[in-house]
Amino acid sequence: MTESESKALTCESLLREIAASNPPPWYPRVFVSQHSVDRQKLDELLTELRLSGIIQLTEWQKEFGQGYRITAYGNEVLGNPVMMERLKGPFEAQSIKLKTTEPPTKKDALQTSAFERGEIVREALLMPKKAIVTNILISLNLLIFALCLAQCFRWEISPVKFLFSGDFEVIRRMGGLTAMEIARDHWTGLFTYAFLHFGILHLGVNMYSLYLLGRFLETAWGSGRFLIIYMLSILGGSTASLIFEPGTPAVPTLLAGASGAIWGLSISYIVWLVWNRTFIPPNIYRESVQNFMIAMVLNLGISYLPHISLACHLGGGVMGGIAATLLYLHWHYSPSWKSFAFAMLSLLPVFCISFILNQMKNSPDWIAIMDVAKLLN
Repeated sequence: MTESESKALTCESLLREIAASNPPPWYPRVFVSQHSVDRQKLDELLTELRLSGIIQLTEWQKEFGQGYRITAYGNEVLGNPVMMERLKGPFEAQSIKLKTTEPPTKKDALQTSAFERGEIVREALLMPKKAIVTNILISLNLLIFALCLAQCFRWEISPVKFLFSGDFEVIRRMGGLTAMEIARDHWTGLFTYAFLHFGILHLGVNMYSLYLLGRFLETAWGSGRFLIIYMLSILGGSTASLIFEPGTPAVPTLLAGASGAIWGLSISYIVWLVWNRTFIPPNIYRESVQNFMIAMVLNLGISYLPHISLACHLGGGVMGGIAATLLYLHWHYSPSWKSFAFAMLSLLPVFCISFILNQMKNSPDWIAIMDVAKLLN
């Protein structure tokens, strides 16, 4: 290809270049080094061909970068003069409607193929979608905080105090989690605590963290899986807190805040990276892991500050990791793995309740709390 031809690069000419690579794959980095080509336009053309199912990405190579090879459908297009003629126009004028993926084989219909998994990963990295569930969760937390503030006037509690540091009684009445409430059969606190916060600073830090994580992870996992991870992480945090930090009748432990759920999302991020590392460029993978480790070290340090529940953080993180792993198996693997993952996901809440009930019968702190609860009831 001459310099003048490279300047007039089209989908048609690019497809012929990729098809002519011997041996495949074809590497843009090598092509750009040999021709005077606008790299941005080249990438646009490659994206057009890839999303049309004509070419597909290959494994990243350190020496050559990202590679491409023609698909079976691309070979059909290559042998069709009419379709090739339609690919000769400039990128902006392309109107050809092509397949987005190759026809699935019987095996592919039962589990996600490597190609499809790679496409999902690249979409999450390059084309994140609007985080609808994340925005709903943030809005719900803000609304509940406003309701708590309004209740301060009704219950004659200082709204200024609640705004800056929270109030034990307001949080407890609105659904904060204590072992005493569980002993009195008020089990909704296992989830409602995560939508309550001790002051505007507590709320702001958690919502900003949720925003940063959610806008990527909701695309990476899908909105439904993202919400499942979030809710199970809430349950994991409350379960760990009730087991390891139940408090006493005289000094009850009051749990509130979305930190446990955010820890669960954070661990689900590293789970996503590890499962998909073969589809992620090494430099992006290393940078992502490094940023994650720095964030986790800082969060672990914060967990030892006064009035912060380390058990809730760790419980939410562990549950988030378990849920993310099971959801990935259910999403991409064979029917037998899907059945196993679904069964285990369904049993996670059962395990949590069982652990709590066991502590209520055997822990000295819990036995004391149960005795007082009987008197109150």
